[in-house]
Formats: sequence, C-alpha cells, structure tokens
Amino acid sequence: MGLLLNRVKVSTATTGTGTVTLGSAVSPYQSYSAGGAIDQMTYTNLYEDGTAWELSTGKYTSSGTTMARTLIASSTGSLLNLSGSATVACVAMQTDHGAVDWCVPLSIPDLVYCWDSAGLKLNASSGFILPTMANLTPAFPSYFFNQSSTTPGLAISSATLNGYSTIDALNSSNNRCTASTNDTGILHKVTAFAVFRSASTSTYQDLFSGGGANSFGLRLNNAGKLEAVQIATAAIGNETTAITANTWYQANVTYDDSSGAYAFRRGQAADGSGTNVKAISAVSNALFYDGNGSTHDFNGKIAHLSWFNRVLSAAEIAAVETYLNTTYGV
Repeated sequence: MGLLLNRVKVSTATTGTGTVTLGSAVSPYQSYSAGGAIDQMTYTNLYEDGTAWELSTGKYTSSGTTMARTLIASSTGSLLNLSGSATVACVAMQTDHGAVDWCVPLSIPDLVYCWDSAGLKLNASSGFILPTMANLTPAFPSYFFNQSSTTPGLAISSATLNGYSTIDALNSSNNRCTASTNDTGILHKVTAFAVFRSASTSTYQDLFSGGGANSFGLRLNNAGKLEAVQIATAAIGNETTAITANTWYQANVTYDDSSGAYAFRRGQAADGSGTNVKAISAVSNALFYDGNGSTHDFNGKIAHLSWFNRVLSAAEIAAVETYLNTTYGV
C-alpha cells in the first residue's frame, strides 16, 4: 500500500537491487518532486528495465533524491538487478481501490489508531468493511476500535459528509467505544486528527482519551474550543477559536510532554499554541473515544479520528490535512 502521484515517471542510472537514485522525468511525465512527493512517505512504484518489470513499495527521500524498494511482485520473482537504464513510475495497484488504501494516515509511521468513514466505506445500510491485517503495512496490532459489547459508543449515522456516512457519538451515560485488547496507549508525544461536528458548544465533550488517569485526551471544553488535557488531572491548553454548533470541522493537535509544547490547527491553519509541561502516561487497553468513563460523552458526529505516538513533521501533518480536506471537503 502506497500513496499515489499523478503522471510521475523518471529514469534511474542505479544498478543492482538496492535503493535507487531517481533521475530526471521521462517525457511527457513529471518528476517525483514536481508531482508533490513528500519526504519519508511510502509510494507504490513500477520499475521497467527492458522487458523486465518490478512492482514494489518504497520510502521517498527528498535529499538525494532516492527511493527504497520492498518487493510486491516482479517478472523474476525478486527485486530486479537494475542495469542502469531503467525507469521508475508511481502507480496504483488494484488493491488500492479496496477498503483502506486511500486512507493517508495508514501510510505514516507510528499510527496508534484510526477511524475513517471513507477508508472503511461506512454505509448506513450495509455497515462497514473492516480490512484484514494482511492488507495493512506496516502491521500494527490494530488500527481500528472494536465496539464494546456492553457499552457501545457508536452507531452509523444518517448524516453524511461529502457523500460518506458518518458515525453517531451517542450522547448518553457511559456510551463509548474502547480499544481492542493488547494495544498500548499514547505515551509522552502525540499528534491527533479529528473530523467532527458537535451539537453543543457549552459542555465538556471528549473525542478520545489515551488510557486512563494522566493519559492524553482531546475534548471540546465548555467554551466550545478543542482542548488537550491530562485526563483526570489538568487541562494542557486549548485552541483559539470556538466552534459553531452543527458545523463540520477538521482539526489536529500536537503535544510533547518533555517540552510542554502544544499546537492546534483547524481547517489547515494554525489556531493556537503554547507551552504547558504535563507528564503523560497511559494504561494498555484503555484507549477510548466518545466519552471518558460515564461523563463528557461527545454530542455529535464523527467522520475521522486518528492519532500517532509522536509529533508528526509539518509535511506529514499537511499530507493528512490534504487527505481530510479532499475526502470530506472540510
């Protein structure tokens, strides 16, 4: 599974079976950099060397400009021993039209959890398609929440966003979704993304919590602003601008508990930052969203939630923001 670029094909003078140095564009195509390739992101590539071919994924490095190679398939059954006269093109595979392959967060390292209505092909009549672990690269323990059998916290909503069904976050006591077992919560550093709308701007509402007391959480505060919190202990900081009720937004926050630096973005623009050192810890198997325990249930709809256990680079944040904007129109 890799990201896709439009009309990208280049030459390479690299020989052998290792990482290749990308050359100039082959007419009438464009280069990886001109096509918008992002440093350290993974792309699916077709190598052609005479009549031999190789389909592989690889991490793009802008300095140099190089592409790593992990074999998917080839005419020889292994990585091609390149002659120095090959071409490299960014391509889509048939599986890229499956359940999750267009979900950009799945291509970024250190993803902890992701709920994505478009990526899961959520549908009000047929439910959703859950991908198999074999289709996910790299293979994390679990990308997606299991709905708790005793306190279900979501239902497929009749509300759509840019043509995709969304989920209802049920605004009632102790209705929430919990993580599947054997997964670890967020520790020390985090980047979190959300696409949501809320019916209320005057009550505390949790979007997610990273695992019990002193874990990282993201919520709407009682002033209608997204707020990063040290669960059950203290607020860390909040964004500058209050939301409007029943309006869809995309937003994200980063936090590093060693420096205390936090930064909010809303609608692909900065919306508040600061410093507040709070030690973040987490308890395995305690991740959840749509309400912290029996309080602060989220009163609205959710199209996307994802979070990572590190502070993403500006390029990685931009890639996810662009995906969310393109997919959901926010």
